Amino acid sequence: MFNQVTVIGAGLMGSGIAAHLANAGVNVLLLDVPSDKQGNKNYLADNALKKLLKIKPSPLTLSSNIKKIKTGNIEDHLKLINECDWVIEAIIENLNIKEHLYQKIEKIMKDDLIISSNTSTIPLNHLTKKRNNKFKANFFITHFFNPPRYLRLLEIVDSKNSDQKLKNKIIEFCDIRLGKTVVQCNDTPGFIGNRIGVYWMMKAAVDAIAFDLSVEEADLIISKIFGAPKTGVFGLLDLVGLDLMPHVLDSMLSNVKKEDEYNNFSDYPEIFNYMLENNLVGRKAQGGFYKLEKLNGKNVKYSINLKTKEYSISQKANIESLKLGNKDIRKFLDQDDKFSSYAWSVLSSTIEYTLN
Repeated sequence: MFNQVTVIGAGLMGSGIAAHLANAGVNVLLLDVPSDKQGNKNYLADNALKKLLKIKPSPLTLSSNIKKIKTGNIEDHLKLINECDWVIEAIIENLNIKEHLYQKIEKIMKDDLIISSNTSTIPLNHLTKKRNNKFKANFFITHFFNPPRYLRLLEIVDSKNSDQKLKNKIIEFCDIRLGKTVVQCNDTPGFIGNRIGVYWMMKAAVDAIAFDLSVEEADLIISKIFGAPKTGVFGLLDLVGLDLMPHVLDSMLSNVKKEDEYNNFSDYPEIFNYMLENNLVGRKAQGGFYKLEKLNGKNVKYSINLKTKEYSISQKANIESLKLGNKDIRKFLDQDDKFSSYAWSVLSSTIEYTLN
């Protein structure tokens, strides 16, 4: 099994993966690019550890698990990967940057070192195109979902060059030790989760604007009709971070065919651009579609108006016709109002895209 794992990339996903590995009793080396901030080259990884202790819900089952995570930077400490069993790359969704890192790993890696990428969109054959046979045999995609501790799905992608014993080792470990539901995916853009999931999220967000819904109304419909979490779509965008969406979408658009429906989202909604420009990217910033502010000494939830871009105190959505959907979704969809029209637009489009 895996006793020592290196995670490269100390962002939200990388540090979350590191935390969940530590929860399973694994010693983790968390690396990022060297920094000159505060005279500490390990600042990015060190700062990520501090943030782990503050995130709610906690990515750690016990706060003491953080002691299993050591930090470093890829300039001084990349050679330490050969003291590990597995290296998980969780850096930005940029093929050139990933290739540059893989080239460094390829030069120094030991024969049995497993390498995997947490990419959510880039096909494996693109990632390994320039690599040697040993690297290709040892390389997989292991796509965790955010937050890694709580979301059980794990997508694994291999290739005709992959060592199947190594793949089975990853699957067994992630199933038994990490408690994941492992799904083996074909090597297609976005795999399963993001190919359909990001399409669904973008369709739900864009249509909410088109049907003149509040974020609360859209989220209530999405959570009820799609069986999604209570976050709905806008709460989910706040959770994963709106700033990640351009990277994911750009990667998807560069890999899918021109006739693919993803190209309908090549132009970002105006409200998205406004929020990105003003760092309104979600929970990791000062807020997103929702935000909490102090009012008379109490935390009060505010929400943004998708048309005016102004915040006001969040109001619970009250959609009378939605109550019909509790027993029979068809009765709700048959209603002649903007709420059922919105739900059908998102639902039918997503089903059609999945079938295509």
